[in-house]
Amino acid sequence: MPIATPSPRIPAAIWTEAGFVHSENTTGLRFPIMQRLSPDKVVGIVHFPTQTVACFVKLINSGKGQLRMKLKLQRPRSCLGWFAWVFGILLVLFAISYNIDMARLADAWQQADTLAAKLGNTPERHLVSKVHRNIAIIPVNAVCEVEVFFTTPLNPTDFAARLEQAVAPLWNGSPTDGRNMYLQLPFVVDGSNTKRLYRDQLEKLPSVYEHYWLVKDEVGPSRMTIFYAELSQAKAKIEYNGRPITENVIYVSVDAGKFPLWVCINK
Repeated sequence: MPIATPSPRIPAAIWTEAGFVHSENTTGLRFPIMQRLSPDKVVGIVHFPTQTVACFVKLINSGKGQLRMKLKLQRPRSCLGWFAWVFGILLVLFAISYNIDMARLADAWQQADTLAAKLGNTPERHLVSKVHRNIAIIPVNAVCEVEVFFTTPLNPTDFAARLEQAVAPLWNGSPTDGRNMYLQLPFVVDGSNTKRLYRDQLEKLPSVYEHYWLVKDEVGPSRMTIFYAELSQAKAKIEYNGRPITENVIYVSVDAGKFPLWVCINK
């Protein structure tokens, strides 16, 4: 039966089940000692090429004299070891998932901030950036929408023209006279916080011109919304966070997708 042999003039050592057997410089294509050993008794051969690390190999008598490497992973030997092993794997999976989710959320913020800047958002006109959550109890996750609020001096016609230049294609929603913007932030209208008003009190707030648009997505449902409210024409004194609102208000919203609750955090 043929036996795998080293190259000529390579120092080598041979082990059997009984231990170390022989060491010699090979001068031919075969070990003389190997001819006197049964192949199934050979445990391993170690070659020592110059200035290299020894390579341990196990010779398996498979009927064809094949030489194979055999690697074994050492399993935990105690309950504590198993617990640490499983905990380590879960920790790695959690870290990978968390970083992927944060990258998705950062991408949504970048889209919202970029479009808001094209529409006139500046540090002076910026009101707030926040995350809107639609929470599902089972499983514990939420659909997160990132929102950027800011003011603009543009009237409805000029803003619509600027929007068409900033992004396309758009789905144009029907303009209405409404009070939806009052519910998006805790505005103070004539001294009353809109988040604390009852339904009948909200209906008494002055209605204003409102218009929304959806940015069409070629590969799926629309993820981006633009909402405009002409609050400058409201016959009321409006404030937000102690700041008088004398211009119109816009928000840009981007649907970031589903996330665990601990990922959906405000910017």
